[in-house]
Amino acid sequence: GYGPGNLRQHFTPDDDLKWICADHYPEDHREVIEEQQELDIVGENLEDPLQEKGPLLETGKHHIDVDQAILSDLRDPRWMIREKALIALNVSEPLSEATLQAILGAVKDEEQSVRETAIRVLGEQAKVSDMALRELVDITVAYPVTNSDLAYEVLNGVVRSESGIQRLIEMLQDEDYSVRLVVLRVLRAQARTSQTVVDAFAGAVRDKHADVNKFATKVLEVQNTFPETAIRILIGTLQDKNSSVRIDAARLLRSKIRSFSIAEEALVGAIRDTDSNVRLEALGALGDLEMMSEFAVQGLVREIQDESHLAKEEVRVLCHHSRSSPPAISALVSIISDTGSTNRLMVLNILNSYADLQGSVVLALVELLKDEARTIRRAATRLMLHNIEKLPNSAILTLTRLLEGDDQDVRRIAVRILGRHVRSSTAARRGADGATRHSRMEAKGRDSLSELSESALQVVIATLIDKDSKVRTSAANI
Repeated sequence: GYGPGNLRQHFTPDDDLKWICADHYPEDHREVIEEQQELDIVGENLEDPLQEKGPLLETGKHHIDVDQAILSDLRDPRWMIREKALIALNVSEPLSEATLQAILGAVKDEEQSVRETAIRVLGEQAKVSDMALRELVDITVAYPVTNSDLAYEVLNGVVRSESGIQRLIEMLQDEDYSVRLVVLRVLRAQARTSQTVVDAFAGAVRDKHADVNKFATKVLEVQNTFPETAIRILIGTLQDKNSSVRIDAARLLRSKIRSFSIAEEALVGAIRDTDSNVRLEALGALGDLEMMSEFAVQGLVREIQDESHLAKEEVRVLCHHSRSSPPAISALVSIISDTGSTNRLMVLNILNSYADLQGSVVLALVELLKDEARTIRRAATRLMLHNIEKLPNSAILTLTRLLEGDDQDVRRIAVRILGRHVRSSTAARRGADGATRHSRMEAKGRDSLSELSESALQVVIATLIDKDSKVRTSAANI
């Protein structure tokens, strides 16, 4: 076509664009100029019938004449005429199958400019034709990179409408996994604004092909807005036969558990999954919660009490929440106080890594100092020494009562803990009037102790004549 002034465009065999002037270029360009002039004449002949035979439009005969002329030009040996024929197509309405096939033939044209024009024309037709849309997706999948990249770009224009999005989503049922993958790649940008698209990605997590499944999962992992409908789709995915699919679903629900209570309930059920990785994801999600619900705590306790397997991770999650969740605290006290439970020692060992034990848990530990099992007594002692600076008043009083008991091992443990408590007490190290200050604190109802009360100190003094030398030594140190 014409450019500025009397210049004309000309593509060299190397696809370089040159502007040719008939008056100034050498004679060897004359053939190119004449070919361009012929092309302009052809273009005029294609447009003239629409102006001269307008009344024939009512019968549709003129459309047939024009389509036949265009189809004939698409077979012309000159690439510029083929390209002009593609541009002349009216793609705002569905084309005939013959015309569509001619466009698809042009997609394979030896001339790059014709190929690119054909793909763009096909993209416009895809907005009104399902057949063209499918062919465009197939091009994205099967053709060389230069064509597929352009086809992918054109497809992004199709999904700007809601109808285009819905038509692509329907193609996620295609048997060819590469088609499903292309559809997801095109829809990815729409996931930020379309709930329908997010739901489609949630459904694709269950896809039977790993590439499709992983791509959908990666997109959802970085998705900020997440509708409840997508959450429910993922919850259903937790029942999939494929364990890797269930793992992906559990991981996605874990990232959304703080926003949706239904996700927490579903993951409580997932801690009973037959696959260990699914269970770990579910337990990790429950551990991520700021405040675990009573429903979740009960689910963990059921797993801990089930002696058919070692519920170490379940205990770890429960211990993690023992600092903030009252139901978790009560559950721990119940477990370690149950003399018939085989999991008590495991719970105590895991609790040893937590420094902020609540008062009710510490009181339960004091009672364990009298347990018949030596391993339990030792574990409870370690825990109390680990939390020595935060022993509540009630725990101190219970320890002093243990000093008056008949069990020599219990007295040794009790006096050892009391001694460690006194040494760690800031007020005791300062030598202040601890007894008086303790009385004031006790009157205010505080559950802490800076040093031993007068009554507790009297009990310690009495143990200076204990028959066990280790008890006497510890009492003297206090």
